[in-house]
Order: sequence, then C-alpha cells, then structure tokens
Amino acid sequence: MLPAAELEGDWDPSSDDRVSVWEAVVRLAAVLSKQGADQVAALLPAVGAKVPLDAVKELGFLLFHEAERKGDAQDALLFNGLVSAWGDLNAQARRYAAASRAVQPTLDLEVDQP
Repeated sequence: MLPAAELEGDWDPSSDDRVSVWEAVVRLAAVLSKQGADQVAALLPAVGAKVPLDAVKELGFLLFHEAERKGDAQDALLFNGLVSAWGDLNAQARRYAAASRAVQPTLDLEVDQP
C-alpha cells in the first residue's frame, strides 16, 4: 500500500479500473488538503460507483486513529480532515449529482433535407 505522498496528482476514479478503498481514502484525503472540499465532493459519486463510501469513511477513521496512536501528526490531520468533513462532503456531492440530473440535454430537431 502506497502512502499519500506517492499517490499525488490528478485522479479520475471513473476511469480507474482498480479503485480500492485504501486508494480512495488516501487520494480523497490528499485532494481535500490540497484542493478543498468542492473537489472531493465532485469525486465522491465516481468513487461511490467503484467502492462502498461507508467503507471509505470507516477506513479513514481507522487510519486517523492509527496515525494518532503512532504519533504521526501529519497523517492524523490528513485523515481526520476527511472523516470530520464527511457529512458535509456527502451532502455537497448529492447536490452536485442532483444538479447534473436536472439539466436536460438539448434536442436537435432539425431535419436533414435531401
């Protein structure tokens, strides 16, 4: 398992064929700390399509406690930030998903003339 520092960079969970709960937790925590809650909320629907979001939250909580037990303040803050904001992130993700479903695509009603 790779640490957060080695999983930095752009990540598109919808095009990632092998998303694990571990990767989701680490990447979402890193995105939250570097890019903010809006970016995490935008990623959550795609993550949820690959792995159970409850498992992501639970592992984040366990990783926070393990980092705290080891005295690793940096990782403890990283994972605590994710699990502390989890309720707000999910609510924001649901609003994003509802807004994207509410937009109806335009119809092309032009008929090609022979």
